[in-house]
Amino acid sequence: VVLSTAQADRAEAEADRAEVYADSMAFQVDTISALRLSTETPNTMYVAGYHTANDGAFGSHFFKWNSTSVEDDNFGTVIKLFGTTIGRYELQYSGAVNVKWFGAVGDGITDDSSSILKTFNFIRSNNGGSVDFNSKDKYLISFGFRVPSNTTINLNGCLIKATTTFAQGTIPTNGTSSFFTLNEESAPLSSDTGNITINGDLATLDGRRDEQTGTIGGYTLIKIETTDSPIEADYLKLKNIVLKDIALNNSGYDGLYIAGAKNVTAENIIVNYALRIGIVVVAGEDILFKNCKANYTVGDNLNVSVENRGPGNSGDGFWNEPNYSWQTLNRVSYINCLASYNYQSGFKVFNAGADVEIGITLDSCRSFSNTYDATTSSLRSAPGYSLFEMT
Repeated sequence: VVLSTAQADRAEAEADRAEVYADSMAFQVDTISALRLSTETPNTMYVAGYHTANDGAFGSHFFKWNSTSVEDDNFGTVIKLFGTTIGRYELQYSGAVNVKWFGAVGDGITDDSSSILKTFNFIRSNNGGSVDFNSKDKYLISFGFRVPSNTTINLNGCLIKATTTFAQGTIPTNGTSSFFTLNEESAPLSSDTGNITINGDLATLDGRRDEQTGTIGGYTLIKIETTDSPIEADYLKLKNIVLKDIALNNSGYDGLYIAGAKNVTAENIIVNYALRIGIVVVAGEDILFKNCKANYTVGDNLNVSVENRGPGNSGDGFWNEPNYSWQTLNRVSYINCLASYNYQSGFKVFNAGADVEIGITLDSCRSFSNTYDATTSSLRSAPGYSLFEMT
């Protein structure tokens, strides 16, 4: 049948009206589980909450039906209905992805580790993006997360705290024994990585070291390292890292650890009661610490039960030490930083066996009430640097 131009235009208009009508017939279900059980597929579906109705997980966001999608259900932005093979509900959004979309509760009681891991896995599958945590929420985690390149994390002043058995069980793929690990797992790397920002907005990461019920395996709160087992070929491929406005408390090892990264800025990072060292720079170039503090580092032995720990392992506020001869420690600047009440040194620069040139400046830094305010050992200054002058 050949339609006239007028008939074709009317048919097209009718199709458009039908589509508009379908869009206007928005349905609502209470939870993600209820969405999966839905036997109807309206174009638009609102979901009142993730676990319970009106828990606020999705806000004003809604799902659209994609009748041709065969994408895997990712427990957040793509939902597959039970009994179907083709067709998915897809969350409509722009900008940052919220951890609550993947099931995080944020009540300080529920273990949110798996939900947060799903969020980062989704970001990884999209080669980066932004992740939002909710202000005033308290997220309980039993393991940490490997943060993919090209990612911005907005903590929005939340609290993230360890369970009392942190990292003592099986850790899944892309999970880690540090709260946030900024690296790729395996070497060698095919290209540069990085471009990661963590905005704290006065957020707190709490390792709850003294509340652990088993053996402490040595967990750092934020770890920045090119790969889990660094090699010379990958050195300085991790670049462009920014950390701002975060308190790092009660770690089971170091508060912040940096090894082999380039172009790192840490501003208003406050470390209290770290087990081994407050802030460590093993190696790297163009690293800036501004208005950072490392206080009350304990210096306890590792891998012993809570009740049997005693002083004796490090206990420094800021520690700078290359481990290998192919590493560098250059253009590391501390501006207006404070080290106080640490078990050993406030600021330490050490060159144990690596024998590399070191270039560090300290500007308007203070160190007091430590066993030693500043110590150095086996140093060789990089050209243009007068090592360890505190002004």
